[in-house]
Amino acid sequence: MLWLVALGWAGARATARWQQLALTAVLVGSTYGYFTDPRRGAFVVAGVALLLWVPALPCPRVVRRIAGVLASASLYIYLTHWLVYPHLEE
Repeated sequence: MLWLVALGWAGARATARWQQLALTAVLVGSTYGYFTDPRRGAFVVAGVALLLWVPALPCPRVVRRIAGVLASASLYIYLTHWLVYPHLEE
């Protein structure tokens, strides 16, 4: 997953359109065949491309507050999800 971190860093630093185009090409090329489910791969490509091309999305204040709480909890969710989801499958 280090390539996703590098791609995210490069996307944050990209300022010119040609840089965004190059990163989009790298994104599509690097995710092709990476995921076993093509729908999942397309979803990841669409989400990361959205982050590359749209710098900000307007949203209501309530949504910003909820998104901020979820974003601050995302590391803890990521680190503990493998302990929780097996109990939810049964």
